[in-house]
Amino acid sequence: VAYWKGGSEEDFGMFGLTKKTVATMSYFGQTYPLFCLTKEVDKSSQDRAATLPDAVAKVYGGAGVDVSVMCPSGANPHNASLDQAGYEAVLASADEAKMAAFVRRVVAHMGANPPGAADSGLGDFVRRFAGGGLKFADMASELAAAEWARPSAQARCVADRTAPPSLVGPAIGWICGHAKSFSCEDIPEECKGGVYPTADYVLSRYYQELGAGANPLTDCYSQGAGVFESPETFLRRGDFGKCVQGARDMVPPPPPTPAPSASTAAPQAPEQSTAAPTLPPHRSSTRGATAGASTARPLRTTRPEAPRPSTSRAYDISSSAQQIEDVWGVSGAPSEPRMAVVAVVAAAVVAGAWGASC
Repeated sequence: VAYWKGGSEEDFGMFGLTKKTVATMSYFGQTYPLFCLTKEVDKSSQDRAATLPDAVAKVYGGAGVDVSVMCPSGANPHNASLDQAGYEAVLASADEAKMAAFVRRVVAHMGANPPGAADSGLGDFVRRFAGGGLKFADMASELAAAEWARPSAQARCVADRTAPPSLVGPAIGWICGHAKSFSCEDIPEECKGGVYPTADYVLSRYYQELGAGANPLTDCYSQGAGVFESPETFLRRGDFGKCVQGARDMVPPPPPTPAPSASTAAPQAPEQSTAAPTLPPHRSSTRGATAGASTARPLRTTRPEAPRPSTSRAYDISSSAQQIEDVWGVSGAPSEPRMAVVAVVAAAVVAGAWGASC
């Protein structure tokens, strides 16, 4: 809803603003509050509880929008800090679904591909940590040893695309002031087009500078600006990780291909008959017959093939005349009227062939 327009313009839009503020945003030197959203009521419906998003979902057969995810009560697992405080905030919500989202996010920040919701290893893991009595350090330690959360050997520290530029920018400045193995003055021009490519350049090189003892959840995280990401993620972005250290030598993984369906059978070629084709009867040639001779002409069941134009300017008029006789049914001894018709049509054919060759 465009509240700033006022009047009847507020009748448009499927979502409106609540009074609950979830964050603030800096925009051209001013700070603005970010409010939670709510579904707008469908005023055209007799059901006062009907909303516009639900009406659209019903028409297209979708599941609809879960407002509780858009404006969750308690901690949001998608932006909670990856430390003990963040874990405790998610734990306090007493929601296994939120804990599962938090765990998958930790796995992604450790350089592995997050498991699916149906993964049995993830389910057992989530239930234990959603029950309390454990710490975030226990979670990180167990994930590092879990087979289903094994990190990629080519994982790199890159900019977290879900982090706002206001968070990524300070991380770039801090690294540029502390890096020893490279200088930010040497950042290529192609990596200066935006805050995220620039952060890819400095984060990936600074993390490599720290050596084998670096911890992705602390040294790469950078207060939420960075993520230790699998190449299956950053190589599939639009820029193909062009500013990530060593990414140019990596081969982008192929997109996953679905397994063929068991019901999909190879097409079978139609059976071909070995019998000779039956040709329609054809009249005998009457080119040398007498004028009074007549031969029964069979009824044509197919359209005769038109003569193909020659690619050269030389054209065989006699063969064209014979083809025209066959097509038009001009038979018998050559008479002046018949030959006149044949000559006129043959001239037209020759003219067409001449034009096609030009």
